[in-house]
Amino acid sequence: MLGLVTCWLCHWCPPCEAIARQAASITVPAHDVERPRSPQPQPQPSPPPPPVKRPQLPDAVVVSVMDVARPTLAACVRRARTRDPSMGAIKISLHLEIDADGAVTAATLALDDELLQRCILSVARGLHFPAPGQPAAAELAFIAG
Repeated sequence: MLGLVTCWLCHWCPPCEAIARQAASITVPAHDVERPRSPQPQPQPSPPPPPVKRPQLPDAVVVSVMDVARPTLAACVRRARTRDPSMGAIKISLHLEIDADGAVTAATLALDDELLQRCILSVARGLHFPAPGQPAAAELAFIAG
């Protein structure tokens, strides 16, 4: 009645057929039979949390810290101009996130010149502001001419 049984190893074998006959003779109680399940609704992904609004550091504080970094930033721009003498004025918009102790935890900037961008970000990440006592942010925009 069962005929040949397909075996994953040899595609047909008498021992597998004997096991299949034995399994066919076993009755399973109705409560052990797996019933088809209705499809479970997929949970909707939760939206990303809104960005944390950090208080802005006062402009005077940002300018005083950036004044210390001005020679290093100017060196970044000089190296970029050496690589590309036709480079014109560069508008730099730098966003900094600062922890409660005054250390820069993140710096973002978008420039076409990747080497100049990496140089400025490296300088920015090394800055240290007076401890604001809570996470803060700073925005700085300037033109390197």
